[in-house]
Amino acid sequence: MKQTYRAKFPAADLTPHPDNPRRGDVSTIADSIDALGFYGAVLVQASTKRIIAGEHRWLAAQENEQKNLPVLLLDVDDDTAMRIMLADNRTSDRSTYDDQVLVDVLSSLGDLSGTGYSDRDLAALLSSTVPPLPPEDFGLVDVADVETAYKCPSCSFEWSGRPRPVVDS
Repeated sequence: MKQTYRAKFPAADLTPHPDNPRRGDVSTIADSIDALGFYGAVLVQASTKRIIAGEHRWLAAQENEQKNLPVLLLDVDDDTAMRIMLADNRTSDRSTYDDQVLVDVLSSLGDLSGTGYSDRDLAALLSSTVPPLPPEDFGLVDVADVETAYKCPSCSFEWSGRPRPVVDS
């Protein structure tokens, strides 16, 4: 596959792929472009000038009245263009976050502008990553002579000590 990068390509010459099933949050992307500038490139099928990946960045850039965008022109047929578009969408869907790392990074920024995250998002993440307190009736364990550590699979509470005998009720 031949690839050609153009740092300044007329945004008006591009068209969205008519079969793109992805719907994006263009206003959040536009806010990010306002705060951080346009980064990355729009992937475009060279023969048709259809956007394969980056359609919502293209829309947001147009909202921000950017005339030229960085573009990677791909010399691919229609079938390959469709597969790249679907793979780009799907691989993003299948990604996850390490919530604790995300909380640490967001907390370190102070100002979340341009990130797509709000203070409310950070508060929700903080409340979901703090391990809950053990129930009041959890009981204390004498740990003076025990070297074993435990972790509750339900609440993630960690303790060390001798396990209590299981009592059938």
